[in-house]
Amino acid sequence: MKDFPSTVGALWARLGLGEPRFTEPGRIQLRIDGISLDLTDNGRGLLIVEGYAGPLATDPAARARQTRRVLQTNLGFVPIGEAGVYLRSRPNGEKSLAGRATYAYRRGNLDYLVKIIEDVLQATEYYRAEFKTVATVREQRPAQAPSDPLGTAMIFRP
Repeated sequence: MKDFPSTVGALWARLGLGEPRFTEPGRIQLRIDGISLDLTDNGRGLLIVEGYAGPLATDPAARARQTRRVLQTNLGFVPIGEAGVYLRSRPNGEKSLAGRATYAYRRGNLDYLVKIIEDVLQATEYYRAEFKTVATVREQRPAQAPSDPLGTAMIFRP
């Protein structure tokens, strides 16, 4: 297990998944409980495990609240696992959140790799639920007609 193909092959055998099917050289997806995790080779001796948690709000104020919330809650993951989250920009300009951790091939420890995958999965699941809740609350909020503050104003004179 000194490189990407042999590490992924050993992991797939360990998980009982049969022969791995690489989507492209140095990349494969692992689907667990409806969440796809990308496993990629960075070309420098590290396997990167990454999961997409969800898009950030397009409204700047809502995005700032989400970012603040992520910064506060992500601290809770530090003592319990290897995964962290980061903001990434997609080519279309969308900002999104991803869970991520790395595994060094030189470790040669499948138990540790499985732990890293579980950590990324946990962080990704947590933030997917958090972002879905924010989107659902936003969608359920009743639309308010624009108010005209002067339209209902009254002036009283003695």
